[in-house]
Amino acid sequence: MSSLIPFRNTACAALWLLGVNSATAGIIDFDALPVAAVVTNQFSGVTISLLGSAPISGPRTYALQDTLGVPQFIFGASGNAITPGDFVGGIPTTAVFFDMQFAFDQLIDHFSLMALDAEESVTARAYLGNTLIASINQGTFVGNNVASVFNGPVYLLELGSIGGLMKFDRVEIDLDQNGGPEMFDNLNFNAVPARVPEPATLALLGVALAGLGFSRRKH
Repeated sequence: MSSLIPFRNTACAALWLLGVNSATAGIIDFDALPVAAVVTNQFSGVTISLLGSAPISGPRTYALQDTLGVPQFIFGASGNAITPGDFVGGIPTTAVFFDMQFAFDQLIDHFSLMALDAEESVTARAYLGNTLIASINQGTFVGNNVASVFNGPVYLLELGSIGGLMKFDRVEIDLDQNGGPEMFDNLNFNAVPARVPEPATLALLGVALAGLGFSRRKH
């Protein structure tokens, strides 16, 4: 099994000591993996998979570059992206793409993912267990990428908000029947751990338990 790669994070460790809700957030840009790697559980906090009858377990990484090997920069996306199709001769197939799933180790309140070359429809759905919490079709239009071999529109798929009330643990990316975005990059999610009891709360609980024990002995 591959070792876990920590994503760039802004964990608030001090909040754990204070006993309030803390969270971790970060961006996974897939640049730490080699080209053509199958992406599954290499990154901490999330497992990525392809759904349906996909011939591989997860999407593959693909270098964002033109036919001459010149790196492409697409509205903040660069280096490696992931493609939900398998490779034929080192190139993602243009005929068959598969839906993707992002399963998180703990509850999250925010998810975003850039859809590159998004000429066909794409829908992101958030679930808590098997319950559908929210969905978004196509997302926010970022712009048309005209200076690259990936010359389609770019959208930002975003669900929830950091610190928001909506919590979910799984996101499915549903591609159009005729295809879908060929590349995705810059996965961003905010994980919200379970609330840690504050010291004062623990002290009160201790007093209550001690009082209960004394009461039982008295009777």
